[in-house]
Amino acid sequence: ESLPPSEGAMARDAIEVYIQKQPEDRQDVLRKLRATMLKHKPKGVQEQLCEGFPGLVVPHSVYPPGYHCDRSQPLPFASYCFTTKHLGLHLWLLYMDAEEKSWFEKEWKARGLRWDAGVCCVRVRDPELLPYDLVGKALRRRGVRQFIATYEGRFGAGPGKCGHRGGAGGKATGTKARATG
Repeated sequence: ESLPPSEGAMARDAIEVYIQKQPEDRQDVLRKLRATMLKHKPKGVQEQLCEGFPGLVVPHSVYPPGYHCDRSQPLPFASYCFTTKHLGLHLWLLYMDAEEKSWFEKEWKARGLRWDAGVCCVRVRDPELLPYDLVGKALRRRGVRQFIATYEGRFGAGPGKCGHRGGAGGKATGTKARATG
């Protein structure tokens, strides 16, 4: 699934503008991370700004209910941004699935890297050490259907409460994704 050509160009342009607004020493890291995510994203996921940050989403054309905190928004899949102290790597599957988070943390530490993470954000204090191969592998571990099933198992597909710490709860409702994976 992809955006119509004009919308795809707008998304690419908006992300490039975001990158160009960053300090020069961060731009190469952001471009490399972006290229890694685009290369390894599952079918049915598209690039766009997510709450003002570059990232990947499951569009409404694939998952009509959208994001439980704001149903007008597509379902977040992954995003990234710099703060004053770190590069934040937001991988939603890590937030929703303890087994995936445990796998990622183990792989991260096996590379000799310090694990510094929040609920779904991995804080990369030295972006030069970012393991791009691991990011790519994490993005490929589950297809869109599996991702949506995990999401619905955690938050449900109906109206939900937004609470990044506790989640909306609820059971999978059987909403069908339109992409393979």
